[in-house]
Amino acid sequence: MLYFKLPKNLQRHPRTGVEPDIQELWQITHQKSNGEWVNEKAKQIDDDISSMLDESYDLENPLTPNEAFLLVRGDKSGASYGIKATKSKLRIQAQLQEATQDREQLTKEIDVLKEKLEEQRTRQEEELAQMKAQLEAQQAVVNSLMACFDNETN
Repeated sequence: MLYFKLPKNLQRHPRTGVEPDIQELWQITHQKSNGEWVNEKAKQIDDDISSMLDESYDLENPLTPNEAFLLVRGDKSGASYGIKATKSKLRIQAQLQEATQDREQLTKEIDVLKEKLEEQRTRQEEELAQMKAQLEAQQAVVNSLMACFDNETN
């Protein structure tokens, strides 16, 4: 695991007392004192983290800087970067599992609705066939009565 001690003034924000998040640590450890990045790859990683955070901002559960960092940087060489990668991975896996279960449930509901619709269509076709048969039988009776009436009047 990678451990390093930050200078006293960088451990917590002087006014809020909040510890820096993993992206801030990345910036602190990968920028020169003049604000330039140590290399283009370090800058690209920071840009990717910022983009991912911006994209997730409007989601129901936006990513934390730590989660975005782990998604961009990954779990390299077993380093934990001061946080447990498994927690973020577990959260994403749980969300994926929940979405998969929701999808399966919706698929089952769709199948049930399709089955009910098919049963209703079959029942309506049977009722229509019965009505047609009754109408034809009634038409035959009417034709028979008309024939009898025509015979009596002639």
